[in-house]
Amino acid sequence: MSFITTLNGRISTLGPLHLGTGEDYYPTGYVIKEGYLHAFDDHALLAGLGKNGVSQLAQLAEQARKEALPKIQRLIYDNAENLLPFTNYSIWTVEGIQSFYEDRILGKESDYNKLQIHRTFANPHTCQPIIAGSAIKGAIRTAWLDLQNAGKEAEDDPKSRDGKEKSDRLQKRVLGYKKVEEDGFSFLKISDASYLQSSEISGREIWFGISKKRNQAETKRPPYSGNFLLECISPWLSRAFAFDIRLMKGASMSKIPTSINELIFTCNSYYLPKLIEELNTLGIREGYFSRAWLDSLLNLLNGELGQALNQGKAMLLRLGKHSGAEDKTLNGARHIKIMRQGQSPAYRKRTTEVRLASPVERKEVNRTTTFLPFGWVLVEFEDTDLPQTHAFLRQQAEPAYQRRQQEAAWIKRREDELQQQAKKAEELRQRELEKAAQAEAEKQRLAAFAALPPELQELEKFKEILSKDTASAGKGLGSPLANELRNLVNNAQSWAPEWKAKALECVELAFKHLVVDRKKNDKAKALWKQLA
Repeated sequence: MSFITTLNGRISTLGPLHLGTGEDYYPTGYVIKEGYLHAFDDHALLAGLGKNGVSQLAQLAEQARKEALPKIQRLIYDNAENLLPFTNYSIWTVEGIQSFYEDRILGKESDYNKLQIHRTFANPHTCQPIIAGSAIKGAIRTAWLDLQNAGKEAEDDPKSRDGKEKSDRLQKRVLGYKKVEEDGFSFLKISDASYLQSSEISGREIWFGISKKRNQAETKRPPYSGNFLLECISPWLSRAFAFDIRLMKGASMSKIPTSINELIFTCNSYYLPKLIEELNTLGIREGYFSRAWLDSLLNLLNGELGQALNQGKAMLLRLGKHSGAEDKTLNGARHIKIMRQGQSPAYRKRTTEVRLASPVERKEVNRTTTFLPFGWVLVEFEDTDLPQTHAFLRQQAEPAYQRRQQEAAWIKRREDELQQQAKKAEELRQRELEKAAQAEAEKQRLAAFAALPPELQELEKFKEILSKDTASAGKGLGSPLANELRNLVNNAQSWAPEWKAKALECVELAFKHLVVDRKKNDKAKALWKQLA
């Protein structure tokens, strides 16, 4: 199978990026300490809690869930120092996360259930962030669909609950295919984007997600007041992800671009106006963003970066969750479902609220204008050179680079603990091997002993007793060992001459041990004559 074009792409993040996985961190699987979330699995939890902690955990688990959960979370929090060496990895949290966490763990706030954190997409083995190829392709597809639709309204669909054309039917109509296998986008292949900067900065952070009014002047009604916690791919990662994009031959069965360059221009025509509008409305008009950051990015869009986008040397995309329904729907055919509390859903062309990444929780948002939009990324290809843009990204990422020493300390602490665990495991293995070898040697010794003649068995038993004796040494024939010696002599009287001779050798050794002179001691002479 041949390809029209194959390009290697690099992705930079212009803001936090959350690719939903449907999985969460729960407060029974992490602790937050010194500004970092430290994640652990069940094995690490048990190792960190120790026997007493595990016993307490088991007792709490027997209680009703509503009563037990906050107590279990507090038990884990109280054992944070013991758990840290066993954690799997550490993720930096924005400034307000730790106090938000501790207020609920310590009972200052009652909504402890809000401590679950939505996870982003990551490699399960390396724990490094990944930008899924399907997310990149989906963003490209949206821009291409919008171009092909040319601002037309969605058609009425009597089979739809709200009477409007469903997404799959709209896509088939716009791209001109009837069956999924006829969809020309199957000829566009995009790999997952792997993370390249793991040796420099971790690439993941924990942020608050909040809702803000798109236009604060339109209504006095406050936006949704809840906080949600998100694990995000970090903002300001410069050329941090690598992926391949391929357009295969044969893509002629539906409306599909004939080149990747055509896709690049299409994406920029769709996403660039949206980014500029967001910076103007949410940044300049509403004041949600840092003015210094805002001005720098607008200057780049009016200069080096904007020129590269207009020339098709780079591509702008918006990926992931909370990046806005308006950027994932088609102009003209946009039909956004708005959920309303206590009312039936409404359908609108525009949303009245936006989701933003916040460094502080909802009750603190009035003291900050450092929110960030979700999901904006810049894609570059082999020959792109944007020194000013990447200098800006590096400047914005400086706090992450300053945290490298602390993150290295967490990693070293875990590595040291792993080495200690490995050392203890090896020592235990060696002890077990030694015990097994000793058991086998004893087994063989007993088997060999059992095969000996009875006379030799008795002689060996006496020699063993003699070798271990300390209490009777030098105490003559009135000591306990003398009784063992008499028993041996009495039994040996009936033995064959060869065994009697060996018995006399043992008697001689016993006399030396007891410090008895058989030539001068009458009792010793008598014992000797019984066998001589």
